[in-house]
Amino acid sequence: MPRMGIGMPLVASSTGEAAIIIVDDEFFESFDSGDISLNYTQFRQNDVLYSQDTSNAAWVKTESAISGTLFEAPDNSSTANAITGSANNNAKFLAQDIGILAGTTYTLSVHLKKQNFGFGRVKASDGTNTYFADFNLTTGAVGTTSGLISSGSFSVDSTLGGGGWFRCRITFQATAGHGQKTAQDGAAPGSVTFQALSADNNTTVSVAVGGTILMYTWGFQLEQDIEETAYLPTTGSVARVATVLADNHKAWDFDGADSMPEADPDGEGAWETFSNIVLNGGYEELGSELVTNGTFDADSNWTKGTGWTISSGTANAISQGSFVNLQQSNVVQSGKTYEVTFTISNYVTGEVQPLVGGISAVGDGTSRSGNGTYTEYIKSDGTTFYIRGRSFTGSIDNISVKQVDPNNRWTLGTGWSISDGKAVGTSTTTNLQQLSILEVGTTYELTFTISDYSSGSVRSNIGGVDGSSRSSNGTFTEIATATTTHFYFDGVSAFTGKIDNVSVSEYAITPLDV
Repeated sequence: MPRMGIGMPLVASSTGEAAIIIVDDEFFESFDSGDISLNYTQFRQNDVLYSQDTSNAAWVKTESAISGTLFEAPDNSSTANAITGSANNNAKFLAQDIGILAGTTYTLSVHLKKQNFGFGRVKASDGTNTYFADFNLTTGAVGTTSGLISSGSFSVDSTLGGGGWFRCRITFQATAGHGQKTAQDGAAPGSVTFQALSADNNTTVSVAVGGTILMYTWGFQLEQDIEETAYLPTTGSVARVATVLADNHKAWDFDGADSMPEADPDGEGAWETFSNIVLNGGYEELGSELVTNGTFDADSNWTKGTGWTISSGTANAISQGSFVNLQQSNVVQSGKTYEVTFTISNYVTGEVQPLVGGISAVGDGTSRSGNGTYTEYIKSDGTTFYIRGRSFTGSIDNISVKQVDPNNRWTLGTGWSISDGKAVGTSTTTNLQQLSILEVGTTYELTFTISDYSSGSVRSNIGGVDGSSRSSNGTFTEIATATTTHFYFDGVSAFTGKIDNVSVSEYAITPLDV
């Protein structure tokens, strides 16, 4: 008889008795024939009403109104709304009141496109606390945040259709529950709030006169999840969909004589395979390009210090003085890490150095003094990107700046960083973690790789259960039943090394003849 396990056909006998198979939290009925049929499935839900029609009375407009004209949306339909603002020097909001459950994790997302106002604030409230992040709709950078949203819970996606659209999101855990709330922070009643900003942090709100389009909105979504899922449009009621199996599959066939399963004889996919719960477990996710005109196709977008010129597709310096910068403002965010790539050509003398954020040691890259293409990973201490020349003669081209871990999947304790597709520990005794991704009572299998080990030790923690301390290179496996929802690595004793290929999935026992 095969050994029994989660994610495998639980064959009780060879007499055709039905058993239960669990696949990605969905339950199927399994038979000796290999047939499996859907018995139960999970649902996902958008709690926002009239998610595309902000002109509806379900949305409270404060110092704002909705244009009667519809515009091109990210899905290329003519369903996007334009928000217009009053001439008053007051904050401009759209808001909707939705019930919030205390202790529940929510993700709020909306698609935004810039017109006259350059920033959008996505905000939610549980009646006690306010959770928000500001999004730069030109560069895609994240600006001011409330500090109460979950670590790594906001992102901007500029890959959507319609041109210039960004999907912006925040994730938060409600500290209180409510059904209706009172006005808060100048917003009309509503736990789901969008605020149009002409500058980050609400510094200016009176740029547009009455009737001028501030920006475009489409596809509001509030869901009980640790990240946004595919958008579900709504009208006068919430949208709820199930993940369903299209037909019966025979991912496992059984020999009637001994009930032994054959692995995927029909080529339809082995149902015992579970998806990785950890997001960006390979540490390879990069954000969209943040600098504009990094190929210097035009003499624009860059602020040029003395000695810098742009021509023939390169930025050029001839016998420039020390500490002269080529720069772009408001392209990065303090505290985030960026992959910086650039090319030096026609090198004669001096050196150049990338600076990310500000002019200090924190965000400084390596000084370069020769032709070549260079890539490094730099943590920002401000919002400006620089190429600093020191008596440099030569040319610069193909500048690229992209955020590492752009969806902020990982929370990095002191001494942890991400570079070149790995999590790097430097004499760290803190945690590298993802919060609220596990389910209490579920058994998980973790695999991960340590490389470039130098000193100290590190151990995993699966839902409150410590794994073994590791102090060598290698690929390791841990199995544990979660008692909490969190997953992390703990630098036990000044760990120095790199972690990669992190996978956490529901535990499945491979069937064996026993």
